[in-house]
Amino acid sequence: MRMFLAFLSLLALATTPLAQKSFSNLDPASLPGHKRILVVDSSGSPGTDFIQLGDAVNAAGPDDILLALPGVYLDFQISKSVTIFGREPESLRVNVDVMDLSADDTVVLSGFRQSLDVVNCNGPVYVDRSYLISPVVEDSRHVVLAHVTVGAQYGRAGVLVTEGSFLTLYDSSVWGSDGLGWGVPGFTGLWLRSNSGLFASGSTSVGGDGGEGYCENGYDCPCFTPDGGHGGAGLYFDYLGGSATGLGSSFLGGSGGPAANPCCDFVYCNPGGSGWNVYPSANLTVLGGSSIELTTDRSTYRTGETLRVRIRGSAIGDSATLLAHTDLDPRFLPQFLRGTAISLSPLTIGSLGTNQVGDDWVVDVPLSRGPDQGGVFILQVLVQTSNGLQLSSSSSVLFRR
Repeated sequence: MRMFLAFLSLLALATTPLAQKSFSNLDPASLPGHKRILVVDSSGSPGTDFIQLGDAVNAAGPDDILLALPGVYLDFQISKSVTIFGREPESLRVNVDVMDLSADDTVVLSGFRQSLDVVNCNGPVYVDRSYLISPVVEDSRHVVLAHVTVGAQYGRAGVLVTEGSFLTLYDSSVWGSDGLGWGVPGFTGLWLRSNSGLFASGSTSVGGDGGEGYCENGYDCPCFTPDGGHGGAGLYFDYLGGSATGLGSSFLGGSGGPAANPCCDFVYCNPGGSGWNVYPSANLTVLGGSSIELTTDRSTYRTGETLRVRIRGSAIGDSATLLAHTDLDPRFLPQFLRGTAISLSPLTIGSLGTNQVGDDWVVDVPLSRGPDQGGVFILQVLVQTSNGLQLSSSSSVLFRR
């Protein structure tokens, strides 16, 4: 049985040596095309190029990177290739719509905290280190959420995936809205509609809890909704079907709401039932109960520093390869995990070999000369387990001179 070391990492650090490896220099100058980093700061601090993200997006060329400082920004829309990197995780408070991307467009977003809708996008959208509120993925084929927490707006699912879209989750958690009284049912965590698809690795989706039943005290004690609400499903498919694959992921129904208290005479007040974990369960394929997680010690690096990558959840006998994807095209991520042919970027950092220790892998990669101003790598680790599973995890990092 594989080891879930992610839950024991602090203990492991104190008692067990790490499986550590160092590679030769990674050259950020190999990043294709990136020429400028444009700084966006809502407070207008010295050295700021733009105060609003929307203005920066409109002015940016396809090779530019927007480095955004923490703040509250006006809502905006993206309809072209752009990379926006928040200097800190979950630090950019703004609502974003990504719409009408062509197959040649790519959007990379890191560090956001608000709502996100992705609609009618043929090109890939990669989002990490963010907190999102009830995002919607509609008619979009390549959407990746990595290291993302999703909370729900009241009365909505955590994530709605619809119109034949495909969503990939890495190391993320999703929560449906609670019913909040009056016997209102909880809402689903992940809702797949209109033959949409999902791949989830190392992720969790939890349905909202049902609301408490309600009886009004007073004359004849009328009972409006005496029973507690039913819990929301962890993963729910509509009647048009769809499919999901889970690897080291869990889908949990919400708890039923309590019955009305006090309950009126001659009225039965019952607690609500727990939500379905998955409905219908036949639409979910479970590949295994294990997963891995790739993290970096920080999100921004400068030339001459050392990038430290930690890979958690690996067991003895696993072998792995660390890649840096340079063309900012995350489409290969779900394709790899679905077992189809892929075209990886030419930059393979190196093979980690076989895990002999059974502890976290720690990989040090010195950074040599940088690009003109900066660039973004999407790091990915590919793990072949001793029992034949293929695991993967991903994270993005920004390099500056």
